[in-house]
Amino acid sequence: MKRIVITIFLLATAFGCGRKPGTDSDHDGLTDKQEKIFGTDPHNPDTDGDGIPDGQDPQPLGNENTPRLSLHLAGLSEKNGQRCALVAALLTNGQGRDIAGKHLQWETDWGSVQEEKSQDPGHYRATVCTSKPKVVHCTVTFDDPNDTFPPVKASITLYLNLKQTLPQPGINPPPYEDSGPAQGAITIFTLDGDTIGITGIPPSPLPGTYCLVQVDGGKSFKRKSDDQGMIFIQDPAVHGPLNISCGAKGRRYISYFGIDASYISMPMIRLDPVPGQQDLANVSGRITGFMGKTGLKPFPPNGNLLNDDDKVNLAIVQVGLRNVPLSSMSMGSILNPPPSDAALPVPMNLAILDPNHPKDATYRIKGLRPGRHLLFALAGRASHVLDVLNDPYGLHFSPLALGVTVVDLQPGENKDVDIQLTIDLTNNNPDKLNVFMPAQLPTDPLTKGPLKNGLLMGVMDTGGLGFLFFDVDASYDHPNFANPVPMVLPDPDSPAFIKAGIHPLNMVVALAGRASIKGMDPPGISTPVRSGARAGDTIDLGRDSSWPPIPVGVSPSPPPKGAALDFVQSTICDLHFEWKAVTKPAKPDLYIVRLNYMTPAPPNHMNPQPGWCVGGPSSHCLWEVLVAPNMHSITLPKPSGIGPGLPKLENPVPSLDNPNVYQHYARNTLEVEYNTYYITSNQPDKAARFNLNKAFLYRYYNLHALGVGQDSYLFSLKCK
Repeated sequence: MKRIVITIFLLATAFGCGRKPGTDSDHDGLTDKQEKIFGTDPHNPDTDGDGIPDGQDPQPLGNENTPRLSLHLAGLSEKNGQRCALVAALLTNGQGRDIAGKHLQWETDWGSVQEEKSQDPGHYRATVCTSKPKVVHCTVTFDDPNDTFPPVKASITLYLNLKQTLPQPGINPPPYEDSGPAQGAITIFTLDGDTIGITGIPPSPLPGTYCLVQVDGGKSFKRKSDDQGMIFIQDPAVHGPLNISCGAKGRRYISYFGIDASYISMPMIRLDPVPGQQDLANVSGRITGFMGKTGLKPFPPNGNLLNDDDKVNLAIVQVGLRNVPLSSMSMGSILNPPPSDAALPVPMNLAILDPNHPKDATYRIKGLRPGRHLLFALAGRASHVLDVLNDPYGLHFSPLALGVTVVDLQPGENKDVDIQLTIDLTNNNPDKLNVFMPAQLPTDPLTKGPLKNGLLMGVMDTGGLGFLFFDVDASYDHPNFANPVPMVLPDPDSPAFIKAGIHPLNMVVALAGRASIKGMDPPGISTPVRSGARAGDTIDLGRDSSWPPIPVGVSPSPPPKGAALDFVQSTICDLHFEWKAVTKPAKPDLYIVRLNYMTPAPPNHMNPQPGWCVGGPSSHCLWEVLVAPNMHSITLPKPSGIGPGLPKLENPVPSLDNPNVYQHYARNTLEVEYNTYYITSNQPDKAARFNLNKAFLYRYYNLHALGVGQDSYLFSLKCK
């Protein structure tokens, strides 16, 4: 029978009963012989460092060595007439370190399993094949009779029943590019949003998704996707322009308005997790490598955090941002609020190196959805750290190193994960580019003056694990700013990237935003994007044409200048949204309208002035609408008109009566977000005009955007 860690104290007592106790070198209540059996340290009375002596601790090893097992689809293939899936298993301990050389038990409810050899320690693989079209459930178990832990299991669903490979989300997406307009028939694919955008792996279906197709002229069709995630509609009335809206339980609504294509692929992305209503996970740990023990040069000595001009060593820690528009990135998405129990009033995701305790650069990230995440640490030298309490753009930061790892989180888990800094970002790195910022940021249509906040970010699309940033430069807002801004690119062939399965695409993302309000980012931003940045490039953002105009909403009515971030101007009922058409400096290639619910920013109790926060309120997408460039108004169907049992358009966590926050939102308070997108042509001929209906991929609005203008404000959704 296996020894369970929680019984160690009882076992120790039993072993000692009626016998002469053995040597107890560390005087923790366990003999040295018992400690050898249990795996604890006979010379350390508190092996896991939690303050409880090993002989009294129900878990003296802590959770650092607890096995963790996760699975993901690594590829699909056809072998000897069989449909096969390559499944990858990752076995780690509680700190995210690989556990190698073990045996895993693979099982399926249909078909065969063939274990494969993996050259990467801690990574295990197997091929699951079936000769008949089936949805196969694969379960993997790790149970080591020589350790003190119970078995761990993980499962994955494999769609090996598909008659064809599903395309990535988009409009006439590959391999259906140039398939032409809807002429009496359309095919709709509904995709699981957790599986979209992964390099080399097609997405999985989301069967049972409801879709409403509205045809120009008034006729409409309601359908539900089959077990292949497909809807096929054939009718003489089906012709463009089409408005297509889809919804599913627990997913965001997605609509394409004013399109004319015969193949439409819809990304059904999970709603953001609701704190307090779902078992979310937390992750914390240490950042190592400041002292140069991971192949990097040691960082320069620390200054005094309390002295604004002194430079201190720190790391900004975040998770890869998946299914997040680049236009929404700001300092509010980089810095987390300070925890209420913090010894220092700084964001909890800033790991600051203590020169007296160089191993204590710790971080904490709370409220993550269970599942697989990219965890990264951007480390460097910073000054004016405490200024973020008043203005998040006050941070002076210069990157020196990057560390990445992949972590799998269980519901309700509090996981310790250390991150090693292994990727060089110093000025000695030859892979650099230069970015020029303008003498003055573009005009804000709300204030009629120039936008106040400027930010440059080096952003990497990882090919499936989301965005990470490898540079955060707010120097535009600081005295003595000088062009150009140098930016160091990470080595794309870094072993850390290869191990994490990252396929880097480097991007430069700039931001011009409204002045911070009591430490918070308000809406209203212009975001130029340059994709495919390479060493030696010079990126000129000094021209006015580089900065997309901020759109202006018409309906619902926008708030007046200077309104609070929880001010509601108008009430609507019919889901009609209208904005001013943008024609200068050019007509956009695409509009995107989003409906979001809002959660208030955690109050910054470290600031003596009332109402101050770090980052600002958070918006959580309920509905995303891609709109053809010739339209500047839409009327969305009510959810009940799409299908039964779909999510409500409401705020699931209203804060109207919460006295502990500074922004208050009613259950029927929502946010409308208007975006203007300028997108590079996806044709080989760069001079070709962008064509939304020709071969548009959903991810183009991030990866191929030249720029985005965005504004948002609140409204009340209420019908008498």
